[in-house]
Amino acid sequence: MNIGIDLDDTINNLAEQFLYYAKKYNEEKSIKHVIQENEWDYDKAFGWSLEHQKNFYKTYIKDVLINATIKQNASEIINKLKEEGNKIIIITARCKENHKKMDEITKNWLEENNINYDKLVLNTSELCHDSHLLLINLTDPLEINPSMRELPKVGILGKIKSKIELPNGTVRV
Repeated sequence: MNIGIDLDDTINNLAEQFLYYAKKYNEEKSIKHVIQENEWDYDKAFGWSLEHQKNFYKTYIKDVLINATIKQNASEIINKLKEEGNKIIIITARCKENHKKMDEITKNWLEENNINYDKLVLNTSELCHDSHLLLINLTDPLEINPSMRELPKVGILGKIKSKIELPNGTVRV
């Protein structure tokens, strides 16, 4: 079975690092804003203009990505799925526009955290029409069992509400 697993905030704790560096950035730039952790709009969340967003990414995104910690048992669960003969595809909305070495940074992090996988896909739009992919969220680890293998098109996504259109027959859980 092909299993696609989201990277950020599913395998790792990226949001924690992003918040840490966002607070640091705001202190450095004297941005007086009460950070809204559950807000996804950068202006509302951090008080950032588009210029600040670009500057933050230029200054800190590499540190955010490198220092993200792995979630408990993520490596063990993924490696067990791989050992069982599943094809593991790590998927992420990360894109090269945010950092020119995004592939390298991401691959190094996966290696350093002992994540065995078959394919890495940056910018998840590539996967929108793959009807043979089981997407799983490790924040609520699932016991992969034979009954799940009967469901060829199930989308189980992370806590972020994705706007990605999934193929017909795919269920968003």
